[in-house]
Amino acid sequence: DGFKTAAIALHSLNSGGKSDNGGGLFEGMTWRFDAKKEQRQITWFFESEHREAVGKFAKSRVLRVRIENEPKTMEEEDGNGGIGRDYVMTQTVKGKCVGKAFLMEAVPRLQVFWDVDESTVIGTSTGGDFMAPVSSQPTIPGTAMSWSKTSATTSSSSRRSKKVSSFSSSNRKELQPEPGIYVRGIWVRKPSIPNTLMCFFGSRLQVSGRDRNDVHEEELLDAVAYVFRKCNNVERLKCLLEPLRGGSGGAAKRGTTSTPTTTARTKRGGGAHGGSWLLKSPRFLNQIWMMDKHRDFILYRILQIPPNAIFVSSRTTKSTDPFLRWAADFLKKRGAPLVPIEAGANRYLFEEVNEVDLTDRCVRILNEDLKHKKGEKDQENVEVLRLAFRKILVFMGLGGGRRGAVNAKVVFSPDVTVAFVHNGRYVFVPEAPLTRELLVKVLNVCQCHLVGADGEKFSSLVQALFEVLPAGRARTLMTVEDVEKVVERAKEVKKENANFLMHSRGKEDAESGKSARKPATTRRNVEDLTGDDDESPSSISPARGGGLDLGVGEGTRAVTPSIDLEAQIAHATRKTGRKRKGSNRDDDDDGLDSIIPEAEFGSDDAGSDSCLRPSSALQSVSVNDSLGGGSLLCDERTVSDIQHNSWGLSTKARLAALR
Repeated sequence: DGFKTAAIALHSLNSGGKSDNGGGLFEGMTWRFDAKKEQRQITWFFESEHREAVGKFAKSRVLRVRIENEPKTMEEEDGNGGIGRDYVMTQTVKGKCVGKAFLMEAVPRLQVFWDVDESTVIGTSTGGDFMAPVSSQPTIPGTAMSWSKTSATTSSSSRRSKKVSSFSSSNRKELQPEPGIYVRGIWVRKPSIPNTLMCFFGSRLQVSGRDRNDVHEEELLDAVAYVFRKCNNVERLKCLLEPLRGGSGGAAKRGTTSTPTTTARTKRGGGAHGGSWLLKSPRFLNQIWMMDKHRDFILYRILQIPPNAIFVSSRTTKSTDPFLRWAADFLKKRGAPLVPIEAGANRYLFEEVNEVDLTDRCVRILNEDLKHKKGEKDQENVEVLRLAFRKILVFMGLGGGRRGAVNAKVVFSPDVTVAFVHNGRYVFVPEAPLTRELLVKVLNVCQCHLVGADGEKFSSLVQALFEVLPAGRARTLMTVEDVEKVVERAKEVKKENANFLMHSRGKEDAESGKSARKPATTRRNVEDLTGDDDESPSSISPARGGGLDLGVGEGTRAVTPSIDLEAQIAHATRKTGRKRKGSNRDDDDDGLDSIIPEAEFGSDDAGSDSCLRPSSALQSVSVNDSLGGGSLLCDERTVSDIQHNSWGLSTKARLAALR
């Protein structure tokens, strides 16, 4: 099929009929088979001929093969009588401008014929892999002849007319290398970064596809990342990647000015390339920045961002959230490397710190300070705070004795001005005089962020705080007795609330009893929502189904006994357990699918999944009991979040429940 396609393409060059319009470029194509033992010569002539319209086929030129088979005397060649010399095939293609076509189409795509300007190259020290802009490369000598845009039709039908180019010496500009991805010096396909030479050697990148004209995207990303890591000119690479920082500062360093188009892209976070040929395809390179191993290398080794830098924007430094605002100010005062995120910065490289990471950074510094200042604390005030909060946390069920609740631990620090919770257990509280305002703020934080906090006890405590303790920041509580009074009052409030609910229910029950003695005409039966029970609600005995009747009187409310619900569940299970038998099924069969019996579970097993191909994008990571134990298959970002404990307790609980 390939030979026939080539023959048709060559014959189409002569469709114009004139040599200056593409005609006469192809003279003929023959295959000659010499059979020396049989003394015969077979020749195939690939020819074109005109065919008239037939049926739905329009008038056209077609390819035909004319074969001549005739005897011919052939002598054995001296010294060449080895295997395979008795039968020889010779292919002959006669055409014009073959050399020029090679110069125009093949030479720009074969790396062996051209050179590159080393001052524009980003390459490895060993291996020969490199990337470079095409516009900065020298021209290829001997490629001054070019195609002129003259047209000729490839078919007698105007509907299928197609332009064919011919050679002309009017334009003598020499060509540059063809932009593309090169594997072992041969052009494979168009580049992922426009107008760029992406050349790779070795085994890092292989061609793929049926026609060997493509590469795997993952392998290409790894090959480009390898060039970055092994780059022999880090300063040049840094200059090309500098626009990733965004903002006007990067443009000033490069000596460029922003345009309206660049400004618009910057506001959208599109990451304008700022004149860098390497950043003209952000979608391709963003896939590299999303990998943590490559992201850290670019940030810290190439762009020379301080290690452990914290990227913050005005959303954090000027946040309305008191904790975020305090954390940003605290880290800045303690010399943490806060790096502002400029407008238009690449969002995958310069990812703003989240609340979990911000909390971790603050806690590390606070713990170090507490170790060094352990003996310098105001012991009397700290002891009052510790005892007071211990009593409150125990009352709320957070003291370790309640099942399903955390054993909260309170940490006091003079540097903390906003109470917060770390790692779902440690409560950081300002080391300040004990006041009603401080207690209320800490209670709110515990109720929101600690697992197992009792909401009813929390509301009782808040009410007791406002009833027992005086208001105002200056009115401090120097003893724990005041807190004990609050706890005692909270217990009383909790009992009062419980009694109030009990009396309300008793009143409702009494009213429902009165309505039950009304005439039968004022009562109606509640319909069974299952709708498939053989027994009507009226036939159920009072001992079992009395709860199904509701009085019409205002305020009446009855509860269906659990025995009724269990009976309905058993009835539904019996029905779904029946097998479908077409028209022979029971009259009360509702057509539900049958449940697989327990004895047949084994035969329904899908079998081993060892034949499935594992996903190369997922990694196995071991998890603790908070996530259900065992291991998970996750992407790189999720693995990083798990290892750095970036998830909140609610997220962990949901994942563990799903597993």
